[in-house]
Amino acid sequence: AHTLKEAFSRLAVSIAQTEARPELGGVNMIFSAEEVRMATTDGFRLSEYVLPVKWQNTAGDEYPTVIIPAAAAAAMNQILSDAGERDLSVTVDEAQIFFSRGETSVVSRLVAGTYPDYKQIIPSSFAATAVLDRVALERAVRLAGTFSPAAGDMSLVVSPEEKVCLIDAASRERGSNSTRIELLSAEGERQEVFLNTKYLSDGLARCGTERVSLGLSGPTSPVLLKPADEEESPYLYLVMPIRKN
Repeated sequence: AHTLKEAFSRLAVSIAQTEARPELGGVNMIFSAEEVRMATTDGFRLSEYVLPVKWQNTAGDEYPTVIIPAAAAAAMNQILSDAGERDLSVTVDEAQIFFSRGETSVVSRLVAGTYPDYKQIIPSSFAATAVLDRVALERAVRLAGTFSPAAGDMSLVVSPEEKVCLIDAASRERGSNSTRIELLSAEGERQEVFLNTKYLSDGLARCGTERVSLGLSGPTSPVLLKPADEEESPYLYLVMPIRKN
């Protein structure tokens, strides 16, 4: 079952570690009657988790949109178990949010500011899509990271026609590495994009499924990563490309 604990665990990786834009230093939470839509971004990658949930809006007001600090999300992770979130109560006022469950509660201030409208950068269609074995891809990306330059960039090619994914990394100091991975399924045209090895690896580690889906649309468009073992996954991870001259 998908839980708030799972959501916070997956979203934490892309919380911005900077004070320059405090609104990016937390989890954006958009409440509605049927779900809570949560997102984090540091400008280089974005995580979104949509948790279906039926809230009882006892206040009768409009459902709120808030940004909670990273520390509050981490505290919630400690008190939530993977089961038994049905009795979770959330109370929001102008400056604070209250989570309570049984005898335990977390009170946090809200982060001031407006979260960026990230939905406009999530692609709705792709030039190519592919499904791969997650462990094989993660292993290849980690290996590429040991050969990549200091910036951590690698080349990722998806060739639906050949049913293969090619991952290449090279630097003058460390040498070069190339890995071929069989595509379990694919459609579209051949795509190449340069990505940061750590950012892609972080997303793969949080998919938690045997297979992952990649969506690509050229060298300047973000790459969409999501679990492929679920028909409607609540989680997606977006990685911005590294632009090459």
